[in-house]
Amino acid sequence: MKKMYCFALAAALVVTATSTMAEVNWPTKPVQVIVPAGAGGDTDFNARIMAKYFQKLTGKTMVVSNVNGANGTIAMSQVKAAAPNGYMMMFAHTGHLIVAEVSGLTKDNFESFDVACIPAVDKSVTLVSSQQSGIKTVQELISKAKAAPGSIIYGTEMGGYSHLQGLILEKKTDIKLKFVDSG
Repeated sequence: MKKMYCFALAAALVVTATSTMAEVNWPTKPVQVIVPAGAGGDTDFNARIMAKYFQKLTGKTMVVSNVNGANGTIAMSQVKAAAPNGYMMMFAHTGHLIVAEVSGLTKDNFESFDVACIPAVDKSVTLVSSQQSGIKTVQELISKAKAAPGSIIYGTEMGGYSHLQGLILEKKTDIKLKFVDSG
Protein backbone atom coordinates (compact mmCIF):
# COMPACT_ATOMS: atom_id res chain seq x y z
CA MET A 1 0.00 0.00 0.00
CA LYS A 2 1.29 3.49 -0.85
CA LYS A 3 1.90 6.14 1.82
CA MET A 4 -0.45 9.11 1.90
CA TYR A 5 0.49 12.61 0.88
CA CYS A 6 -1.10 15.48 2.73
CA PHE A 7 0.37 17.92 0.98
CA ALA A 8 0.92 15.65 3.66
CA LEU A 9 2.33 12.26 2.75
CA ALA A 10 1.03 9.94 5.37
CA ALA A 11 1.00 6.31 6.31
CA ALA A 12 -2.10 4.75 4.76
CA LEU A 13 -5.28 5.99 6.36
CA VAL A 14 -8.39 6.44 4.26
CA VAL A 15 -11.44 8.28 5.57
CA THR A 16 -14.45 8.55 3.27
CA ALA A 17 -16.45 11.73 2.99
CA THR A 18 -19.26 10.11 4.99
CA SER A 19 -17.05 8.71 7.75
CA THR A 20 -16.82 10.37 11.14
CA MET A 21 -13.78 10.38 13.40
CA ALA A 22 -15.64 8.04 15.79
CA GLU A 23 -16.25 5.49 13.02
CA VAL A 24 -12.59 5.52 12.06
CA ASN A 25 -11.22 5.64 15.65
CA TRP A 26 -8.27 7.71 14.52
CA PRO A 27 -6.20 9.27 15.89
CA THR A 28 -5.72 7.60 19.23
CA LYS A 29 -2.25 9.11 19.76
CA PRO A 30 -0.13 11.98 18.42
CA VAL A 31 0.57 12.06 14.68
CA GLN A 32 4.07 12.89 13.44
CA VAL A 33 4.29 15.27 10.49
CA ILE A 34 7.58 15.42 8.61
CA VAL A 35 8.36 18.67 6.78
CA PRO A 36 11.11 18.24 4.16
CA ALA A 37 12.39 21.79 4.66
CA GLY A 38 13.86 24.01 7.35
CA ALA A 39 11.89 25.57 10.15
CA GLY A 40 10.39 28.98 9.45
CA GLY A 41 9.68 28.59 5.74
CA ASP A 42 6.26 28.58 4.13
CA THR A 43 5.94 24.78 4.09
CA ASP A 44 6.82 24.58 7.78
CA PHE A 45 4.46 27.46 8.60
CA ASN A 46 1.55 25.82 6.76
CA ALA A 47 2.19 22.45 8.43
CA ARG A 48 2.11 24.10 11.86
CA ILE A 49 -1.15 25.90 11.05
CA MET A 50 -2.64 22.57 9.92
CA ALA A 51 -1.40 20.96 13.16
CA LYS A 52 -3.13 23.65 15.20
CA TYR A 53 -6.49 22.97 13.56
CA PHE A 54 -5.93 19.22 13.60
CA GLN A 55 -5.63 19.37 17.39
CA LYS A 56 -8.79 21.49 17.65
CA LEU A 57 -10.73 18.97 15.54
CA THR A 58 -9.36 15.70 16.92
CA GLY A 59 -8.07 16.52 20.40
CA LYS A 60 -4.76 14.88 19.42
CA THR A 61 -1.42 16.54 18.77
CA MET A 62 0.43 16.72 15.48
CA VAL A 63 4.15 16.82 16.13
CA VAL A 64 5.86 18.73 13.33
CA SER A 65 9.49 17.72 12.61
CA ASN A 66 11.74 19.35 10.05
CA VAL A 67 13.88 16.85 8.10
CA ASN A 68 16.22 18.70 5.74
CA GLY A 69 18.39 17.17 3.10
CA ALA A 70 18.55 15.98 -0.48
CA ASN A 71 15.57 18.12 -1.50
CA GLY A 72 13.06 16.13 0.50
CA THR A 73 14.27 12.64 -0.35
CA ILE A 74 15.48 11.98 3.22
CA ALA A 75 12.03 12.92 4.52
CA MET A 76 10.34 10.85 1.80
CA SER A 77 12.42 7.81 2.75
CA GLN A 78 11.57 8.26 6.42
CA VAL A 79 7.83 8.39 5.67
CA LYS A 80 7.97 5.47 3.24
CA ALA A 81 9.72 3.35 5.92
CA ALA A 82 7.01 4.10 8.50
CA ALA A 83 4.29 1.62 9.39
CA PRO A 84 1.17 2.23 7.24
CA ASN A 85 -0.98 3.12 10.24
CA GLY A 86 -1.75 6.82 9.75
CA TYR A 87 0.64 8.12 12.42
CA MET A 88 3.36 9.54 10.20
CA MET A 89 2.86 11.86 7.25
CA MET A 90 4.91 14.24 5.19
CA PHE A 91 3.64 17.74 4.71
CA ALA A 92 5.11 18.98 1.44
CA HIS A 93 4.29 20.57 -1.85
CA THR A 94 4.63 19.16 -5.32
CA GLY A 95 7.83 21.15 -5.80
CA HIS A 96 9.70 18.84 -3.43
CA LEU A 97 8.60 15.80 -5.38
CA ILE A 98 9.11 17.31 -8.83
CA VAL A 99 12.62 18.66 -8.21
CA ALA A 100 13.77 15.45 -6.47
CA GLU A 101 12.49 13.28 -9.31
CA VAL A 102 13.69 15.47 -12.19
CA SER A 103 17.14 15.87 -10.65
CA GLY A 104 17.46 12.10 -10.31
CA LEU A 105 17.68 12.14 -6.51
CA THR A 106 14.87 9.59 -6.27
CA LYS A 107 12.64 7.42 -8.40
CA ASP A 108 9.71 8.37 -6.16
CA ASN A 109 7.20 10.82 -7.53
CA PHE A 110 3.67 11.99 -6.88
CA GLU A 111 2.27 8.54 -7.71
CA SER A 112 4.46 6.98 -4.97
CA PHE A 113 2.16 8.43 -2.31
CA ASP A 114 -1.55 8.69 -1.58
CA VAL A 115 -3.03 12.14 -1.07
CA ALA A 116 -4.47 12.42 2.43
CA CYS A 117 -5.48 16.08 2.15
CA ILE A 118 -4.72 19.33 0.41
CA PRO A 119 -4.95 22.00 3.12
CA ALA A 120 -3.97 24.92 0.88
CA VAL A 121 -3.59 25.78 -2.77
CA ASP A 122 -1.13 28.55 -3.58
CA LYS A 123 -0.59 29.56 -7.18
CA SER A 124 1.45 32.64 -6.37
CA VAL A 125 5.06 33.64 -6.04
CA THR A 126 6.17 36.45 -3.78
CA LEU A 127 9.42 38.27 -4.37
CA VAL A 128 10.68 40.41 -1.48
CA SER A 129 13.37 43.08 -1.67
CA SER A 130 14.96 45.31 0.93
CA GLN A 131 14.00 48.95 0.98
CA GLN A 132 17.61 49.94 0.36
CA SER A 133 17.65 47.95 -2.92
CA GLY A 134 15.21 50.44 -4.42
CA ILE A 135 13.39 47.58 -6.15
CA LYS A 136 9.63 47.93 -5.81
CA THR A 137 8.31 46.05 -8.85
CA VAL A 138 9.22 42.97 -10.85
CA GLN A 139 9.96 45.23 -13.83
CA GLU A 140 12.47 47.21 -11.71
CA LEU A 141 14.09 43.90 -10.69
CA ILE A 142 14.40 42.83 -14.33
CA SER A 143 15.80 46.22 -15.38
CA LYS A 144 18.43 46.24 -12.62
CA ALA A 145 19.40 42.63 -13.32
CA LYS A 146 19.83 43.36 -17.03
CA ALA A 147 21.91 46.47 -16.28
CA ALA A 148 24.23 44.56 -13.91
CA PRO A 149 24.03 40.78 -14.52
CA GLY A 150 24.72 38.68 -11.41
CA SER A 151 24.46 41.64 -9.03
CA ILE A 152 20.94 40.94 -7.74
CA ILE A 153 21.04 38.41 -4.88
CA TYR A 154 18.24 35.84 -4.97
CA GLY A 155 18.02 34.08 -1.60
CA THR A 156 16.62 30.57 -1.90
CA GLU A 157 16.85 27.00 -0.72
CA MET A 158 19.28 25.69 -3.32
CA GLY A 159 17.84 22.74 -5.21
CA GLY A 160 14.34 23.51 -3.94
CA TYR A 161 11.25 24.72 -5.70
CA SER A 162 11.96 28.43 -5.08
CA HIS A 163 15.37 27.90 -6.69
CA LEU A 164 13.64 26.39 -9.73
CA GLN A 165 11.30 29.40 -9.83
CA GLY A 166 14.31 31.73 -9.85
CA LEU A 167 15.89 29.80 -12.71
CA ILE A 168 12.63 30.06 -14.64
CA LEU A 169 12.52 33.81 -13.94
CA GLU A 170 16.06 34.13 -15.32
CA LYS A 171 15.19 32.19 -18.47
CA LYS A 172 11.86 33.93 -19.16
CA THR A 173 13.30 37.44 -18.66
CA ASP A 174 16.84 36.88 -20.01
CA ILE A 175 18.51 38.02 -16.78
CA LYS A 176 21.28 36.63 -14.56
CA LEU A 177 20.74 36.49 -10.77
CA LYS A 178 23.21 35.66 -7.99
CA PHE A 179 21.72 32.67 -6.17
CA VAL A 180 22.54 32.42 -2.47
CA ASP A 181 21.45 29.48 -0.30
CA SER A 182 19.32 30.83 2.51
CA GLY A 183 17.60 27.53 3.32
